Amino acid sequence: MKKAGKGMLQAIEDLKSGNYLAFIKGVKHNKAFSEFTFIVDQKAYKNSLDAIANFGIGAAAMSYQALAGVSPEELKVTINIQDEGTGTIFDTIIYPDALNEMSGK
Repeated sequence: MKKAGKGMLQAIEDLKSGNYLAFIKGVKHNKAFSEFTFIVDQKAYKNSLDAIANFGIGAAAMSYQALAGVSPEELKVTINIQDEGTGTIFDTIIYPDALNEMSGK
């Protein structure tokens, strides 16, 4: 679990420092990696490939939870998208619900 936790922390750091996702200004998360807040430049976020960041961290966090013993029925990752300037949360993505919505289930 320590290795998986370090992997999650590295993925978060990569999001914050990645040039290809420059709209992400910060990332907050809980200890269980089940809830995240992406602090973003809202205008840049809306004109970006935001799904890459959301899906990447959502899939990694669900994998971490599965390794931690969370049952498949209980796996859940919430990603709040917060505007850097106003502090307002303007979007929330919940996995695996978002995957089900994309596949039409």
